[in-house]
Amino acid sequence: MSQGLFVALDREEEAAVRRVAYGASEPRHHFTPDIARLRTLALIDECAGKLQLTLLGRQWISQSAGRLVGSGAAIHMRMR
Repeated sequence: MSQGLFVALDREEEAAVRRVAYGASEPRHHFTPDIARLRTLALIDECAGKLQLTLLGRQWISQSAGRLVGSGAAIHMRMR
């Protein structure tokens, strides 16, 4: 059995992940505490002044496709 940690994203964090995924990638377009937490969770990162999804962020987006924003999504992070 794999160990992991479920972390819920609030409505604003979910919206921020989706905005980054859909191209609103400049940090000034986002509310700083949300972005800081998403970076801590390794869902997004900054490269050359632009925000982008990490591999985990892309997995979150693909697993949440078609789900309404703010519906209490959680991400599963594997413990190493």
